[in-house]
Amino acid sequence: MGTTDGAPVVLEARPGSEADRLARQLMAREIDRAYAEGADPVVLVGMARLNDAVEVLFVQLQSPGECGSAGCSTVSFSYKDDRWVRIMDTVGGPVRIANKSHGMPDLIVQGGYRLVWDGRKYAG
Repeated sequence: MGTTDGAPVVLEARPGSEADRLARQLMAREIDRAYAEGADPVVLVGMARLNDAVEVLFVQLQSPGECGSAGCSTVSFSYKDDRWVRIMDTVGGPVRIANKSHGMPDLIVQGGYRLVWDGRKYAG
């Protein structure tokens, strides 16, 4: 059963920031697709430290192709071995960082669905 414990990941537009620049680089293919479909996507970003060593970039694109009945799609990346690695596949709706941990804190998405760290990425 899901839960809603933990802190919400706050996503906001931060044009010109380092987080925004990085998000646009990591999500270039999705942004290009949105422009090709005639949309001007809004890029929302949020940073969170999930444990002492891991900082995570959360990215949400808001465009008709990325948003649906479950909300807008959000992905996350962590910096490992001198590069940014995608650690959470696309999920809809808000994301919360849970109090419970399996090596890294669980993530709670879509109003209660828990994603657990498997050592490489978050999985349901």
